Amino acid sequence: MLDAWRLIRELDLNGLRTRAEQPFKLLVAAPQRQLAELVAALLASRPADLAEAFEFWPAEDGLNADAAFVVVPEPAAWFDLQPTATVLRRILGAERVVVLLVGPQAGLPLADNGFQVVRAEELAREAVGAAVAPALVRVDPDLAVAVGRRLEALRDPIARALIYQAAWANGEFAFLSNAPGVIPVIGPLIGGGADLLVLTKNQVFLWVRLALLYGRPFESPWPVLAELVPVVGGAFVWRSIAREVVGLVPPVVSAVPKTAIAYSATVFLGVAAEEYYRRHPEIRQRLSALVRGLVDRRRTAHG
Repeated sequence: MLDAWRLIRELDLNGLRTRAEQPFKLLVAAPQRQLAELVAALLASRPADLAEAFEFWPAEDGLNADAAFVVVPEPAAWFDLQPTATVLRRILGAERVVVLLVGPQAGLPLADNGFQVVRAEELAREAVGAAVAPALVRVDPDLAVAVGRRLEALRDPIARALIYQAAWANGEFAFLSNAPGVIPVIGPLIGGGADLLVLTKNQVFLWVRLALLYGRPFESPWPVLAELVPVVGGAFVWRSIAREVVGLVPPVVSAVPKTAIAYSATVFLGVAAEEYYRRHPEIRQRLSALVRGLVDRRRTAHG
């Protein structure tokens, strides 16, 4: 328990906040400029966001974009857009170029399967946001948080993508952490209780990113540490449940319930954090006031 709290205290909250507040540029390329502007307008709630957060290909500033979206409205349009996508991939990196297919398209030709491809069923805000958000999280979770803080249309989809990315990572690690009983070579590397700290760290990062995504003020670390109490406490509860369940099954298949519990626990925590920060700002305010009162009392007592 003390190791978990030490892990939380050592978190670089200021660094996470700085990355969440960083300015960003998203480049949009499409067969017609009007289509590119339409896609950007679906994601930008305000004209200022459209002007400051987006660039349209070709653009000089687009070469410094944080991510690029190549909009393909129909299969035939890809043959004209493929050279542009290839250039952007070389400049920005393959992971930062996302091909957005619109409508019921089969996909890209096999020769172009190196691109990250997402699909929106229609040119509507919810459809485009749901398609783009997971891609941004795969590009860079911190960039996704910065984008979601500013672009309201992407905020909830990015929150869900962050939750399931963290849950998948914890599920994978939980599976491997069961290796001491199955794979002797890997076991010593990640056994010995390290699994709890790693899983808790991932959950803490998820909680903090969701807090930043929904605009949680970070003037002082104390309110944030107070809000992280259920993360640390929940980690030990879920671990106890996992031990009980694993003890009921043969060692060879014990990784299955452990993986399922790690995944579901992270999803549960993430959904709780999303609901907390998105739907109940008044709870944040009350908790912040309470923590400020405790800090003031502590200062007075030591004064």
